Amino acid sequence: MRQLSAADLLEDIEGMQEGANAALRDVWKEEQLHGLIDLYKERCDTLRELYESLIALATPPAKLDLELIEKWQNENLPELISSFLEKLSSLPVGDASAIQVMVKELTKEMDTKVPFLAQPLRLALTGSVSSPGVFGLVAILGVEEVSLRARALLEAVGGLQAGK
Repeated sequence: MRQLSAADLLEDIEGMQEGANAALRDVWKEEQLHGLIDLYKERCDTLRELYESLIALATPPAKLDLELIEKWQNENLPELISSFLEKLSSLPVGDASAIQVMVKELTKEMDTKVPFLAQPLRLALTGSVSSPGVFGLVAILGVEEVSLRARALLEAVGGLQAGK
């Protein structure tokens, strides 16, 4: 499965379940879908698992289990996420490398380590602290969706005041 192209995997997913491709294309643009397949195929063992992961990612997590990020959560998290979102909007769309460089610079400026941003961000994006590379996910999901999900995390940790 890992050696197959995104197009081949989409074809196989359709063979697994009629209408599966249509369901995926209803929630993802073609470019996003191919990028996500390339990210997730490395982590999934079956087509079913790949399909379910892509469908699950299409919806923001219903509940954020903050215990999952307890060891990465500190009083600077709201400021760190807010700064990340500000800087993200100025980067080239879909550039995971630029996102990674920005995160490294930001965490250095704020005297913290990358996981203190990456793990909470991963939780906000996927509902888990185990996922494909967070920079790739951010690049594929885009600024608007990442902002929406990160703001939900800020609300959950008490770092977003009403009206902002």
